[in-house]
Amino acid sequence: MYKYKKQVLAAAIAIAGMPVMTSAQEAGESAQAIEEVVVTARRRNESLQKVPISISPVTGEQIKQRAYTGLDDIAAATSGFTYEGFSTSGTNGNAVVRGMAQTFTTARTQNVAFFLNGIHLQRQSMMNFGLIDMERVEVVKGPQSAMYGRNAFAGAVNYITSPATETFEANIEATLGDNERQDVKVRVSGPIIGDVLLGKLNIARSEYDGHTENAHPFADVDVPGPGTTGNIGGWDDQTVSATLELRPTDKLNFKLDYYKAEIEREPQPYYTFSGVNNVAWGFTTYSDMNCNSVTRQASFGFPVTANSWWCGEVPSMPTSAPHNLAPPQAGIPDDTGHNAIAIDPRSIGAVADTQVVSLKTSYEFNENVSLDYLFGMTSSDSRTNGGSADRDPISGVTTPWGAQMFSPPFGPPIVIPQFAYVNSFSGRPLSELESDSHELRLNFSGEGWEGSAGFFYSNIDDESHEITLYMPLCAPVNPGEDYGISGEEGCLLPADGSVPSPLAGSSDSTAQMLAAWHGAQAKHTQFDDSIAAVFAELAYNLSDGLTLRGEMRYTEEDKSIVRLTDGFGIAPGGFAPSGIVTPEDQENFYYFTPRLTAEYRLNNDQFLYASAAMGVKSGGFNNTSDQAHLTYDEEQNWTYEVGSKNWLLDGALQLNAALYLIDWEDVQGSQAPISGGLGDTLLIANIGDAESLGFEVDGRLLVGDHWSTDFAVSWSDPTYDEGVTYEEASLFINYQCDMPIMESPQTTTVCGNSDVGGNQLARTSEWQGSVGINYQAQVFGDWTVRARLDSNYQSEQYVTPLNLANTGARTITNANIGLSSGDHWRFSLWGKNILDEEYVGGVFVLSQFSKMIVATGTGPSYGATVSYDF
Repeated sequence: MYKYKKQVLAAAIAIAGMPVMTSAQEAGESAQAIEEVVVTARRRNESLQKVPISISPVTGEQIKQRAYTGLDDIAAATSGFTYEGFSTSGTNGNAVVRGMAQTFTTARTQNVAFFLNGIHLQRQSMMNFGLIDMERVEVVKGPQSAMYGRNAFAGAVNYITSPATETFEANIEATLGDNERQDVKVRVSGPIIGDVLLGKLNIARSEYDGHTENAHPFADVDVPGPGTTGNIGGWDDQTVSATLELRPTDKLNFKLDYYKAEIEREPQPYYTFSGVNNVAWGFTTYSDMNCNSVTRQASFGFPVTANSWWCGEVPSMPTSAPHNLAPPQAGIPDDTGHNAIAIDPRSIGAVADTQVVSLKTSYEFNENVSLDYLFGMTSSDSRTNGGSADRDPISGVTTPWGAQMFSPPFGPPIVIPQFAYVNSFSGRPLSELESDSHELRLNFSGEGWEGSAGFFYSNIDDESHEITLYMPLCAPVNPGEDYGISGEEGCLLPADGSVPSPLAGSSDSTAQMLAAWHGAQAKHTQFDDSIAAVFAELAYNLSDGLTLRGEMRYTEEDKSIVRLTDGFGIAPGGFAPSGIVTPEDQENFYYFTPRLTAEYRLNNDQFLYASAAMGVKSGGFNNTSDQAHLTYDEEQNWTYEVGSKNWLLDGALQLNAALYLIDWEDVQGSQAPISGGLGDTLLIANIGDAESLGFEVDGRLLVGDHWSTDFAVSWSDPTYDEGVTYEEASLFINYQCDMPIMESPQTTTVCGNSDVGGNQLARTSEWQGSVGINYQAQVFGDWTVRARLDSNYQSEQYVTPLNLANTGARTITNANIGLSSGDHWRFSLWGKNILDEEYVGGVFVLSQFSKMIVATGTGPSYGATVSYDF
């Protein structure tokens, strides 16, 4: 694993220790010029500067001032942390800490664990439900399995809502912005029965038409139910947050929190481009790719030659294809419709209803012993249709319809094939989840030592499926078979499985098969997870400055699966043969996750730590006909970290740094299916090992009485070890394949180079950086003006482990200015991406069709917010 040169490691250690060597402060000095941030990453209130973990907190005040609305805003300003919502606006969201990205983005468990008030949020659709009523968001870096357990493999994100207050408070806030942005928030908090019972209620709604114009000719059609009307990238979100806190005695406390988020989000602007496989399937005649020429047999009987992949930076906007493998035909649109972002108005990004209930009971026996019990309950209902999967939604995809017989005066009869044009959609996953959890924790301390121990139990019922749709063409012209529905009428039919496919009227067997697949609950799967764990923590002060700390967690997971349907929605035991070979399965996973930390405090303002922590993400199941890949094993990593936290310049500078080395074993990556059929999707498998070296530096600096700056920079080098292969490269992309593939696309043929040893992990940025400049001054009376300008940089990310296509780098600049009174009013003007940076926001790969779905970045947006405190 230790491939890095000693001098590189030594240089990075010097960076982590540099603040200590350059400080001239004496022990006992107090550095409070910059406001201290309190975090709860270790289940207790602590100063950020005293926690031996790399944590990037964002406070509620910063969320308001910077007009943050979601996790993408948090990630842009946080070193070592990225987030992609892809074109589905978060249904397949993927968070990455320190380059530990997973290649299987639709997996039901992720590498970064998310929590709301200490309760685990299990699904991707629960990651990014907004930032309403947040007192703080903490990004905790490095494996936290010893503290949090399940799936805090690379790190954790903690959402903490605002508490009920001891005095009456009320607030109303409204936002108006460009493109019909409208927000309203109302919050009431205070005592209900003296200081015994406190309460809080926060209600909010946010609406937005979107930031990018939709070039589709029927963009303004009002589709029944969720869809994409007008611009692209809009939303309609509603949030309710409530708290009751009961204090019957000084020692006993009950706190009940309820959070409900209903999100309805359009897709992000995206376009699809494809290569030789999509042509071979017959879905298009255009090839957009620019490298790796492949010749392969097409489904319609003759070979086609075109590029299978993209090399270099992926364009942020679509362009006409360089290759059309079929001659132009009268009545069939040319490729001009692929020169702009055109989204089918029936497209659904993310529709989700998330509810989280937590009840925390605390009892203090004495000043040294206390007991906490945390009960949690979550539910989530999430759906999407993925948006139109067609390369050009205005021309749709070509599907066979039948044939006409033409008898000329001389010669044999001529068979003329007939075709229909439809719009295809592919949504995955559509899920329903319910869970409950219980944690009992005993906290204790003595002279020079402290610790805790407890028990955790959780049960999760999770059900999911995929959906594929072949809808009537939504376009001004339908050049194919007239199936009795005009283009505009087709646009008014919701793409949610409630409307039958027009292909049902075809006489062609392939079209009838697609019609039967349309709307079926494919890969319908039920998961049942039971997790039990015991944990403990003990810290001992060896001297006034040196503390040794040990944490451990032993976990048992009992997992089961019921495979109800295969990739075509066919259940076993029916009239049609099903691809399911094992309907039910069960596995147990056992693992021990320790964390060891040495903490050394030079003085009140300088702190060093070193830690070794193990992270584990348990194994699971695939819904597949491949007997060899029905299950996959757990993955684990050891992360070795040294860090330094410092107050410098008499409290005017807060400077923190961390260096880490990660040894990652049995990476859970994507595995190509045993066949390339339409109903097959990628599997999860343990593909090999990886490693990473990196560092993070962040800080805040006061400059005079009015100015300040905050900054963050990170570097990471996550790479696959030698011997790791990316099977999609040789099965579907056919990278460096030097022979024709004369089998139909339904049959996979191994040809090409799949070795990715030494390559950078996909969807990871080597460099990230952000800098913000702040100004604050009292202008008249108790009125204060605040202004901020910030810029956030993220280097290119490779789209796949092949390291051929990349997203390009991006720099997003934001600005805001506000005016507030001491007691009541707050006004602000804000702008995001004010320099109109065009960039690729994320790329979703469908390699078996040589296809990429490219989500473009968020465009500029502007608005004004006014708030009044009663």
